[in-house]
Amino acid sequence: MAEFPEIPIWEEPVRGSYPEIGVLSLPGEVRTVMIPTPPIHHLFGMTPVRGSEPGTSVFTMPCSPWLLSTVGVYTAGVYALVADAPFGGAIVSQLPPGVVGTTSELTMNFLRPADVSSIELTARAQTIDLGRSLGLSEAIVTDARGRRLAHGTSRYFLRAIEPVPEQPEDLTPPGYPTFPTPDPHQRPLPDGLVLAELARELTGLELFTKIDTTSPFAQLLGIELVDVVEGSITFDLVASPWLTSPARTIYGGVLAMLADTALTGAVTTTLPARHSCATLDFKVNFLRPGFPDGSRLRARAGVVHRGRSIAVSQCQIANAEGKPMAIATGSIMVLPRAWGSVAVADEPAGDD
Repeated sequence: MAEFPEIPIWEEPVRGSYPEIGVLSLPGEVRTVMIPTPPIHHLFGMTPVRGSEPGTSVFTMPCSPWLLSTVGVYTAGVYALVADAPFGGAIVSQLPPGVVGTTSELTMNFLRPADVSSIELTARAQTIDLGRSLGLSEAIVTDARGRRLAHGTSRYFLRAIEPVPEQPEDLTPPGYPTFPTPDPHQRPLPDGLVLAELARELTGLELFTKIDTTSPFAQLLGIELVDVVEGSITFDLVASPWLTSPARTIYGGVLAMLADTALTGAVTTTLPARHSCATLDFKVNFLRPGFPDGSRLRARAGVVHRGRSIAVSQCQIANAEGKPMAIATGSIMVLPRAWGSVAVADEPAGDD
């Protein structure tokens, strides 16, 4: 039986490191192989696949039980988590020295859910267009069985930095560090975090008000329920160093997952018992970066339309000063069946 950690994961000493500023003086193709493992690699296991051609990027991520929801499913936000890195990697691999990019928007469409047989998620991205100030990339997320789970696009803003930093003296690609204990995503999942059977008999609102626990992915990322009423929900996210990308800011995929958690949660509060819902698509516009200062980022979401089969919700993520960091809109399908049998849109064709 796995026990709950003595301290929250986000309060543990962080693992991972960042590239030195001098790598920005290198062409993007070289730059991408000079990045050491950042904290997000150690938190949920996202790993680049080396040897990709310029204009492409591939990342993998294990289907860790730590990424499950309370009702025992992998939510759509998990696919954004793995896709955001190759979205940027594909574009960065084609940048000239001294040019950097930041994500301005991310859009995901979801085809079918991962399950216990998925084992590992792979996001393959390619550059669609690259101009002087904007870049666009797309990605497909598949699992170990080769099933297509999601498709997405992402837009980057590009800018030249002045002056260009001096080139590093050592151009040896970094290795992968080892630690005496497993990374968080590799640890046994404590009992009592996945309550799929109990959730079947609860309404959506009861799911948030009667279950005295948080989901595995909330425990992993540091997400906390703040307030919930029918049709709206609020979550906080601890801006921990564990959530940072090589850019030393909160990884955009984490903010996308937080947004999806709130978008879907708002719709869930409207569900009767033995009903479930699943994200069809969402779009996130990133407005300003988040920094790992230990503050709380707040995601508020509300349902703006609730039809019989489709609901639409909106979410805003703000920093501790109340300034908006991201705005998201999602379409969520309402399903007349209990949690644990979640699919999106059509049932998979053939023997899928």
